[in-house]
Amino acid sequence: MLSEGCLLDLCLIKSCVLGLRLRVEEGVLLVDTLAMGADGYEAEAERSLVRPQGGVPLGTGAGSTVKKMILDMNVRIGSYVQVINRNHIHEADRSEPGFTIRNGIVVIEKNTTMADGVII
Repeated sequence: MLSEGCLLDLCLIKSCVLGLRLRVEEGVLLVDTLAMGADGYEAEAERSLVRPQGGVPLGTGAGSTVKKMILDMNVRIGSYVQVINRNHIHEADRSEPGFTIRNGIVVIEKNTTMADGVII
């Protein structure tokens, strides 16, 4: 399911629910995921300033893989991030970078930023 205002760029999406104003960059794989979306858009001018300063633009960055998870509102996922629960953890709480795992499902908390290359 796809909500209005989503911006999708050459990505693969399977069995997902995508919320309002979600931005998904090129080469992203989303599988079995609920993504809440964003409260607003970042203009291209803002996005182009964020990355050179070491920040992560709003949405899911290029080349990332997100499987079996919940993304709360305004989450920033960098490029080439893998959120796949690779160790098959059933329950966990992490304050950095702001996620929990419940029943094997990763939940990224509201307004969380995940730097480029992070693997969960």
